[in-house]
Amino acid sequence: MPKIIITQTAQKHIDEIVSNVIEYTYSIESGIKLMNDIYDKINLIGFMPTAIGRVREDGSREAFCRGYRIVYEILNDTVYINFIIHSRRLFPQP
Repeated sequence: MPKIIITQTAQKHIDEIVSNVIEYTYSIESGIKLMNDIYDKINLIGFMPTAIGRVREDGSREAFCRGYRIVYEILNDTVYINFIIHSRRLFPQP
C-alpha cells in the first residue's frame, strides 16, 4: 500500500471545512462525521490510488467525498493529498 502524505495546505482545508460545517449546522457531530468521511476516502485512495478518482488535465487525480473534491498526485510509491475544496468551486482558481 502506498504511503499517504496530507500536505499542510490540504490539512488546513480539512480544518476549515470541518469548522465551517460545525458553525453552519451548530453540530459538532456533523463536523466530526464529515471529517471521518474525508479521512476514510483518503485511506481508500491510499489503498487503490489509480482505481479511485479520475485523471485531471494537469495529470493530477481527483476523487469526491460528500460534495468535496480531493485532489492528489501519485509520485513513486507515495500519494500526496494536495487540496480539498468544495466541488462547486473552480479548481485551480483563476
